[in-house]
Amino acid sequence: MLDAHVKEVVTNGLPERAGCNRSRRARYLIFRRAEDMMYANLRRHIYMHELCDAAGVSERALRYAFEELVGISPVRYLSMLRLCEACRSLSSADAGRKSVKSIALSCGLWDLSRFADSYRKVFGELPSETLMRGTYSTA
Repeated sequence: MLDAHVKEVVTNGLPERAGCNRSRRARYLIFRRAEDMMYANLRRHIYMHELCDAAGVSERALRYAFEELVGISPVRYLSMLRLCEACRSLSSADAGRKSVKSIALSCGLWDLSRFADSYRKVFGELPSETLMRGTYSTA
């Protein structure tokens, strides 16, 4: 879901921010380095300075790259990556063997009440409903 959005924005650009291709490519590379670091470390807390170090840029440059390419901050993007990973895990997990809590924690989502609320806002159902639906669809 996020990958498709990024590819479309990189290909077509944001209409209100037409920039030169060199600048867009540079920001895309910044974005990709930070995103790779996010994927590699989803389970642990990631600090902004670690993302900046991974991308090789300042915090301001990192924020500009994310805002231009995906329209959200790096921290919000990381939260969305974690929610999407939790959704994938919940959809494919066996409810008899996995719990919502264990899946959330494995995706780096430590605040379980905030996780459930954010998950419902993004996916339109509770994490437990996704887990149970995934169990029934595999049976």
